[in-house]
Amino acid sequence: MMGEKVGGILCVGLTPCLQRTMRLKGLEVGQVNRAASVTVSSGGKPINVARALRALGESPLVTGFAGGDTGSAMVAFLRDLGLETDMVWTGQATRICTTLIDEATGSVTELVEEAPLPTPDEWAALDERISLLLSESDMMVLAGAPPPGSPSDIYARLAREARESGSEVLIDSRGEALMRALPSAPLLAKMNDQELAETCRGSIDTTEGLRKEGRELIEIGAHWLLVTRGKMDAWLLNDTAAWRFTPPAVEVLNAVGSGDATMAGIAAGLRRGRPMPDAIRLGIACGSAAATTLTPGDLDAELVVEVIPEVRVSRVLV
Repeated sequence: MMGEKVGGILCVGLTPCLQRTMRLKGLEVGQVNRAASVTVSSGGKPINVARALRALGESPLVTGFAGGDTGSAMVAFLRDLGLETDMVWTGQATRICTTLIDEATGSVTELVEEAPLPTPDEWAALDERISLLLSESDMMVLAGAPPPGSPSDIYARLAREARESGSEVLIDSRGEALMRALPSAPLLAKMNDQELAETCRGSIDTTEGLRKEGRELIEIGAHWLLVTRGKMDAWLLNDTAAWRFTPPAVEVLNAVGSGDATMAGIAAGLRRGRPMPDAIRLGIACGSAAATTLTPGDLDAELVVEVIPEVRVSRVLV
């Protein structure tokens, strides 16, 4: 399934962040809330993918934008994990995102800063950086929404360049950024059910509706489409068949970033020569295991091995 080029996985982070995860005994809106604990880490969807890949024993390379003291701290966290980085430094500070975990109810609240918009020179620097890095990579992961105001074809350009260099593309996004990238034939497009509904603007209230809307993205250019639905069954589609994956039951602590761990497991599975449905099974196990951890991007590889047999898979002809 992979190309002839022997390289690594390139994770492109257009919207990384410094992640703060706060646990509170009880969250009261409009009141003073004191955190029982605070954990600071690197974050953002592609960064979480890279961190989970590292936990699985892979050696991804992270590129993208970073700036200011927050960007320096984010990169330092990545290097402490043994991850290789090659960032484009910007004149604006990397954003901070905060996750609030209410221990009383188990609810999770996210406070998300928008990523700063890079300048034209910074975009050009990233284009040049990625062109060089793709020569050493056989897979590129694009994840998340680009910064507000970004060129609408940014993912399309990156996906096209990757394909021309012989690198497979895995993309986890939605809306116009995703739709414009699909004609470049990414190996896999991944999204959750809400993102599918937003992107296709069709009804996905039934399994038939979900598969119908997903099939349209396959027709535009994606080889495979994965639609996740939290604790509910996930669906994998190609142009001839569909697979249903039932996630294992786990005790969820913080589901933020579990989709990124799913993408990491898929990428790792493909790198190891697994066919797509088997790679998806590994990905679903990774996503479930990640939901049991406090910090997005953290992953217990031993727990992944334990829950893989609990991921139920069935194939459905279309």
